[in-house]
Amino acid sequence: MKRLLCLLLTCLFFSPAYVAAQTKPKQRLVTDLSPNLTDPRAQAKVSWNLMLPLADTAEFTPSISPAGFSFEFNYRFRPELTVGFLSGWHSFDSKEFDTRTAGLVTVTGTEYRDRTIIPLVGLLTYHYSLTDDDRAQVFLGLGAGMFYVESLSTLGVLNAQYQASNHFGLTPNIGIVGEFLSQYLFAEFRWNYVFESDPQAAQSYLSFNLGMLFL
Repeated sequence: MKRLLCLLLTCLFFSPAYVAAQTKPKQRLVTDLSPNLTDPRAQAKVSWNLMLPLADTAEFTPSISPAGFSFEFNYRFRPELTVGFLSGWHSFDSKEFDTRTAGLVTVTGTEYRDRTIIPLVGLLTYHYSLTDDDRAQVFLGLGAGMFYVESLSTLGVLNAQYQASNHFGLTPNIGIVGEFLSQYLFAEFRWNYVFESDPQAAQSYLSFNLGMLFL
C-alpha cells in the first residue's frame, strides 16, 4: 500500500512538469547568421578576369589574357535592382614578328605589344532569386562610362609607338551568385565594347570573371 501511494505521489509531482515541457514552444536553433542577398542595401565585389580579345583588340594582341581584375560597389534600391560603379585593370600583351619602315630605314624583328584598358563605368543590374531564402541569384546588367586605353608597341630599341586616349564604352554582363561555406561567390560573362576615339580604334573583348561578393 505504501509503495502504491508513493507511486501515485510521484506521478502527481512530475506530471505537470512533463506536460509543461511538451507544450512549451520549441526554440529554433539559429546556426546561419549570414545575410541573404536581398537584406543589405550595399554590396561590394572583387573578381579575377580572364579576357578574350575581339576585332581590333585581337588584331593588336591576339592572345587570351589572364591579367585582369575588377572591383565594383552596388546599392540596392529595390529588391531586384541595384545601381553601382565598376573599375578595374585589364592588360593584353603579345609578341609578333613584324617589319616597319620609317623614311629610308626598315626595321624587322620581334615586336612587343602591350595594351592596358581601365574602365570607369556606372552599372544597373537586375537580380532574380533562384531560392526562397534569396541565397542564390542570377543577374543581368549593363554598364556605361569611360574607358582609358593605353597602347605601346616596341620594335627594336629606337622604334616605339605609344598612344593613350579616353573612350566611351558599354559593358553588358550576365552571371550567377550563390553562397558557399558562408561566403558568396559569383561567376559572370562580360562583354566590353569601347567606341573609337582618336587616335585609337574601337576595342572589343569578352571577359570571364570569378570573384567574391561582400555584404
